Amino acid sequence: MQRWSKETRIIIACAVLLAALDIYVRFATAPKAVSSSIVSTQELRLTDKQGNVRAVMSTDRDGEPGLMMYDKNGTVRLQLDAFETTPSLILMDENGERRAYYGMSSPTGDGELTFSTADGSTAASLMIHDNASSFSLMDGNGNSRASWNIVNDRVSSTFRSR
Repeated sequence: MQRWSKETRIIIACAVLLAALDIYVRFATAPKAVSSSIVSTQELRLTDKQGNVRAVMSTDRDGEPGLMMYDKNGTVRLQLDAFETTPSLILMDENGERRAYYGMSSPTGDGELTFSTADGSTAASLMIHDNASSFSLMDGNGNSRASWNIVNDRVSSTFRSR
């Protein structure tokens, strides 16, 4: 059996020590998975690979929660909020103009669904208030041209020509 020289034994011992130290450092400094059932923050930002903000979840100065989503150009395209305790979903076009609104029109739970033109005029709406509901279609100026209303199980409709 061949005996290793003193220098060879030192080199092997150093290699084993460095390998053990490398393994320890890799495991000791590896990122730990964060596990918590509660995360508290005032604002949460979602960014893309280039660092552009694509979504923000936050509370406003009155403490109302909201979520805003942005397109690749940084324009707000979706807003989900509870403004003054009235929840809503708002969809915007590429210019950031409100084009669709779905939510409550009052804190008591009256429902509303509206669609708007690029200039902001209401084009169609569906509203529910107490025991009444209505569906309306508007012209380019926001004037009602056709509507159907139900109040206490009575149906009425209106059609207007220009």
